[in-house]
Amino acid sequence: MSQIKLSENFIKDRVKLALTEDLYPSGDITSSLLKENKIVSAKLISNKF
Repeated sequence: MSQIKLSENFIKDRVKLALTEDLYPSGDITSSLLKENKIVSAKLISNKF
C-alpha cells in the first residue's frame, strides 16, 4: 500500500474549512442533537507514519 504524505499546511487548511463550515452561515446544527447538561467524551485515534 502506498503512503500519502500530507503537509502541515494542507491539514491546517482542511481543519479551518471544517470549522468554518460548522460556524457559518447557520451555526453548528449537529450539536443540537445532544441533550443539554450532558457530558460527552470522545477518543480520537490517529496513526502517524
